[in-house]
Amino acid sequence: MLSVPVQTSGSSQDANLVFDHRTKTITGTGGCNRIYGPYTDESKRRLKFGNLGMTRMACQDTPFENRFTEVLYSVRYFEVSGNQLLLKNGKEDVILRFQ
Repeated sequence: MLSVPVQTSGSSQDANLVFDHRTKTITGTGGCNRIYGPYTDESKRRLKFGNLGMTRMACQDTPFENRFTEVLYSVRYFEVSGNQLLLKNGKEDVILRFQ
């Protein structure tokens, strides 16, 4: 499993993703709500998230979490560059950068 920080505030409320390569699922948090669901990685560079579930607690970061989930659905490719995971859209533009 690989844990990827998404938003780092230095608190216990940081957004993160955990990729489980055995089950092809992710779990994590948007900073407040839990995120979970499947993903596919059909080749070495392709990545697509399936139907993601999310708890719906009232949080201060709800706009961030909603946008973060929307952007995850746009992911089609990934690249590992040094200590960064780059998630890219269908045009291979970097749309999320994780350290």
